[in-house]
Amino acid sequence: MRTSIPGVSVSRERLGLTLLIVSLASALGPFSNTIYGPNMVALREAFQTTNTWVGATLSVFGFVLALSQLLAGPVADRFSAKRVLVGGLLLYSAASVAAYWANQIEVFLLTRALQAAGAATGLVVGGAIITDRYPAAQRGKAMGTLQMFNAIGGTMGPLAGSAIALAFVWQANAVALVVAGLAVAALAARYLPETAAPAQRLSLSTIAAVIRYPVTAGILLMAFVQYLGHFTFVAYMPVVLRERFDLPETLIGLFFLPTSLGVLTGSQVGGRLVDRYGARRLLFLGAWFGAASTALYAAVLLLDPAAWTFPALIVFQAGFALSVGLSVPAHMTVMVERFTRNRGAAVGTYASLRYFGGAAGPLVTGLALDRFGLASGFGTAAAILALGAAVGYALVAGHQDKS
Repeated sequence: MRTSIPGVSVSRERLGLTLLIVSLASALGPFSNTIYGPNMVALREAFQTTNTWVGATLSVFGFVLALSQLLAGPVADRFSAKRVLVGGLLLYSAASVAAYWANQIEVFLLTRALQAAGAATGLVVGGAIITDRYPAAQRGKAMGTLQMFNAIGGTMGPLAGSAIALAFVWQANAVALVVAGLAVAALAARYLPETAAPAQRLSLSTIAAVIRYPVTAGILLMAFVQYLGHFTFVAYMPVVLRERFDLPETLIGLFFLPTSLGVLTGSQVGGRLVDRYGARRLLFLGAWFGAASTALYAAVLLLDPAAWTFPALIVFQAGFALSVGLSVPAHMTVMVERFTRNRGAAVGTYASLRYFGGAAGPLVTGLALDRFGLASGFGTAAAILALGAAVGYALVAGHQDKS
């Protein structure tokens, strides 16, 4: 059976293969960022350095990943998504080879930055290729699948890093990344369709246009604050479990599962709801649901621990994660539809703002947490989420008849 797209006739099997390849490419970024997480002590001892320098290996990767997407988007619009993706994956693989041989922390940091620059292409081009190949009625579900793989990548990174280091040595993580990068690059080169490059000048002015347009500006704001909240949970949920419930560190990792399952479930449900009810309703549902879940989490932390408070916190944690999953397919659908010709720049700007929000989250909410206690940290996140939802709603709803 074939699907009709303006100017293109594509079999369902070929569409499915295309979606799988771009989803795998999207997963490489978060997977590579977290794979070394369990190996921090081994890294510190191997390079004879400090915890600060070892922690910088994660920070540098995240920052470069966010920044590179701003450039990867316009480049994909200019030279075609497929070529940019394959080139980025080859850079990622070469940097992973260098990471294996690195014998100084400064060299390892450089290889991590280059890995991130290459992996950024996978986070950008998926939305562009889905827009080219999928009819409008099926894009929401495809975007949800893309986000699901992205979430799986971040979830599987620490598990893979622990297993590989246990079976071999921590340097073997770099070998796994080389194999993954080359495999996805080969699949992309062989099976991804070649999309025509729009006739436009490569310029960061396209990014400015995405930020200035009220509808996409509202989505960027909601995405920024949502990832600010998400990484508040990632950073300080373990502190809650340790200080309030005295859980051993060996068990705390298990309590990231509700977050992962919430994002995965939400991304799949959200994609289908976008196709059925439209993206706008999902935008606001996800934004307000996330703010409410975080506020309830903070409210429970104000109470003395009791038998019901622990499961309540898990429920509200999962509820916030569900809101993230619900929102992303709607966000990406509107972004690429509003900027069809500049879809790479639109998706790249969106992805970058999310990661910058994630970087800001632990810092902003951590200041409140350290000064006023656990509840204030999550309360600050809830207030920022609510403010972002309100301003985002005003920007999007106020221009609903314009495109």
